[in-house]
Amino acid sequence: MSNTELVFPGQEVAIEEEYLGGEGTFAEDGIVYASQIGVLELDDAECVARVIACNPPNVLKIGDIVFGVVADIRSTMATADVVGKEGCDRTLGGDTYATIHVSKISSKYTDDVSKEMRKGDFIRARVTAIKPALQLTTKDDHLGVIRSQCFHCKTEMVRKGNELMCPECRTKVTRKLADDYGDVKFRAMKLVSLMSNGIDSPVASYIMSRAGADVILLHMDNRPFTDDRSIENVRALAEKLREATGKDIPLYSAPHGENQKAISEGCDSNYQCVMCKIVMQRTAVELAKRLGASGVIMGDSLGQVASQTLRNIRAESIGLDLPIVRPLIGMDKTEIVSLAREIGTFDISIRPTDGCLALPPKVVVDADPEKSHDFMQAIDVRALAKRTADAAVLLRMRDYW
Repeated sequence: MSNTELVFPGQEVAIEEEYLGGEGTFAEDGIVYASQIGVLELDDAECVARVIACNPPNVLKIGDIVFGVVADIRSTMATADVVGKEGCDRTLGGDTYATIHVSKISSKYTDDVSKEMRKGDFIRARVTAIKPALQLTTKDDHLGVIRSQCFHCKTEMVRKGNELMCPECRTKVTRKLADDYGDVKFRAMKLVSLMSNGIDSPVASYIMSRAGADVILLHMDNRPFTDDRSIENVRALAEKLREATGKDIPLYSAPHGENQKAISEGCDSNYQCVMCKIVMQRTAVELAKRLGASGVIMGDSLGQVASQTLRNIRAESIGLDLPIVRPLIGMDKTEIVSLAREIGTFDISIRPTDGCLALPPKVVVDADPEKSHDFMQAIDVRALAKRTADAAVLLRMRDYW
């Protein structure tokens, strides 16, 4: 290999006639460019140019012990959002949405996933596969549920032999328990939740708060592409969430109208919603880093609206260096509405507003990641997110009414 040098994103590092683009690079019109800050390695033996990150992302590998929150229960598997790795305080990079097949839950035979785990349970698990998707197991004695709340009254469950019991309503349940259930000391997750005035995001925020996270709400103020009623409804939703959780949940607001204009002028119209989410997510990530949060909450429910497809979610997630937690991803609308009614947010969420006036006549449902990347560069998403996070303000109770 040749001598190494430090390079930066967008910097030309080689030509394709001499070197193929490898790790940390991308190619365009026969030129190989760096896609990340790092050390350039020109491998003359393999004719490959690589950019090795100076501070590589904390990605998972097979055998890692991880902590996660159960997101959904299905007939043959559970899904979970991985929120941390044992023995490591650094934020996780890469895919954090995992599955646990029924055969990987317990060393004992089980044919009913719901008897072993429930939505919102905290688990300790081991990584068994990374590709094509992140897969976990909880078979070992030290793996399994390490914290669970009563489904009826939300009180933390205590262990009684091989069962869990609610000390308030005396409900008893079975779980695949880790051998140290009840002894695990938690340092609360801190997560920034993108908060609209709709039905889904308040429910997602509530679920993660109930699971033990310290939630910070971030509303992307869409004016002038909506009316003043939108922010008023968000303020009311934030107060209702405080009542439902018993926690002092802060609410930030950041201006998003200028971002919508930039997207409209610099991107194809049918990519307006995808690019809007890209800017919002990166603003939330920027704010999360400043506030010491380790991830971002989204209210996505797969396929519920035209834009919430796997391909769109993939395109929206390019280059994110904090995990996105989607607790509603496997829920249907009736489940979400039922929980919204239960916590008192539904009636607020359906109050009339002008909606989003930036919505195009037709939205893309199979977004091309490369095209999204090109649009990100065209409108300088990084600068937009930084500027928007700089302008975010904390809305205090006295500011509300």
